[in-house]
Amino acid sequence: MIQAVGGNLSDPELKKKISEFASEYIDKFQENLRKKNLVISHFSFGKPTNYYFSVDKKNLHLIYSSEFAGGMAEVIYMDFREQQKDSFEIEEIANFLRAQKGVTVWAGLTFAIEVLDKDKSEKEKIISASVDEQIRKEYQELIQTNQPLFISREQLESFLRKALEDDFTNILLIPLLRHIGFKTAKAKGHRDKTLEFGQDIQRMKIQLPTGHWLYLAAQVKK
Repeated sequence: MIQAVGGNLSDPELKKKISEFASEYIDKFQENLRKKNLVISHFSFGKPTNYYFSVDKKNLHLIYSSEFAGGMAEVIYMDFREQQKDSFEIEEIANFLRAQKGVTVWAGLTFAIEVLDKDKSEKEKIISASVDEQIRKEYQELIQTNQPLFISREQLESFLRKALEDDFTNILLIPLLRHIGFKTAKAKGHRDKTLEFGQDIQRMKIQLPTGHWLYLAAQVKK
């Protein structure tokens, strides 16, 4: 079970519920990886990790990061229920952690606070569904980042005939950029396309033989 080492959450019963829920989630996550014969160390919760849990009037946020993580995990329980706002977006909590702890590399999960009081079977269903989705997303990211692009000319031409611009960008172009050496490349992602300012892909980062880094953005036309 994850143990408390800091934070302002003074309710021991609520802290225990959060700890048990997080431990059940991590155990289920690792169990599913083993069933799928996937290497645990390639996924979340498979390496040293610090945990930052927050509650407000509506949400439970589970934020985790391997940045600054050592042999003993840092575990912080934060209570925002006395704030004027009923709920906070997980990005707001992450910004708070960036200011307070210097955490810049993180991932997180959000659940309705009521999940802590669900009965055992209902809680297990919620955890299982979330774990399956998280493993799927992380596996896709691993494939996009590391797997060479094996695709025939016919497959490529067929894809290009049917693909929308977003499909072309996310399914083909970004993995291709990663494959040819870009350490990062991320689709801007504005659904209404009004705030792109010509940048369909941003945070493109590639290292030159001199050791210097180039940072770029790209506009995509399909």
